Amino acid sequence: MIKKADSLKSISEQLYDSYPNVFFDQNYLKFKTQGHDAHYMYLYSESLVIPIIIYKKYIFKYGVFQSEPYMYRETPDDYKTFLDEVIVYLKDTLRIDWINSTLASSLFHQHPTNSLCIPFGSNVVDLSNDEDVLFSNLHSKHRNVVRKAQRDEVFVKFGKKELLDDYTVIDKETWERSDRVEQGKDYYMGVLNALPDNSFISIAYLNGVPQCGSIIFYSKNMAYYMYGASANGAHNGAGCLLQWENMLYLKKLDVQKYSFVGYRFNVDDNSKLQNIQRFKERFGGEVDRGFMFKCIMRPRKRRLFEILCKIKGIKEFDAIDQEIHKWGDKPSVNNSEV
Repeated sequence: MIKKADSLKSISEQLYDSYPNVFFDQNYLKFKTQGHDAHYMYLYSESLVIPIIIYKKYIFKYGVFQSEPYMYRETPDDYKTFLDEVIVYLKDTLRIDWINSTLASSLFHQHPTNSLCIPFGSNVVDLSNDEDVLFSNLHSKHRNVVRKAQRDEVFVKFGKKELLDDYTVIDKETWERSDRVEQGKDYYMGVLNALPDNSFISIAYLNGVPQCGSIIFYSKNMAYYMYGASANGAHNGAGCLLQWENMLYLKKLDVQKYSFVGYRFNVDDNSKLQNIQRFKERFGGEVDRGFMFKCIMRPRKRRLFEILCKIKGIKEFDAIDQEIHKWGDKPSVNNSEV
């Protein structure tokens, strides 16, 4: 039986004291609802819990899961059954019209029965290894450019709001290269305020000029490479050095793992996405395999929403729409099939 709660404490004292990742944090969820007709909640069973934000726009009501489920108590509850029951609860009890695509920062090892899904994953580095082992696990090309960046006196600075001005400059350049609008300083300030003890900015500099940067979310269990940016004409090794220093910094914070967030299977060779994924792969992590999915409970209302978006010139197109044609009717994460 699925229930809803407004706080983790009302579900379990233990869960409140030690939630699995930053996306369960109530301050973060509150921040994500700001400026929207929206509210967050936790949906849970006897052993599993998942955070979701419910949005309302005109006559439409839809949800976005903020994390994969977490098992907070050992019971026979089944992961997939839980997801199926959550979807029924959202449709019948909360009258949700659809669930948007799951986020790149989430990794679901199962998907609801009635969902559109694609195989999806993340490169995750085990930070419990010694520094020498971590460095030897880097691809040889990454090791070489890290050393070159160090020789060229590229250095990495860690901080919070005091680095935001420098970060937003290169962030703007990054988005402009893709003809897209950046999130903006106010958004990133809100993120840092929501997670004051679980986020930081890192920036690589050459001769005092920002070359590239990242915004990292973390808890003891896992850190996430959430946002990244680079200057036009950035030093060739600055990005590798930045990620290497991120790993060492997180290791000092006793974080167990570092996720490079988001990995698609069967991407087109020599595409921009393939180059980004190759960059992530070469830091020595392993691909944690799962699914990205979305659920359309009321197809007619979803089609009406898409028509209205098209009229207003708003593109409603996600990774699932882009990739699902590659997988047919039965996406899988088995090694033989991806």
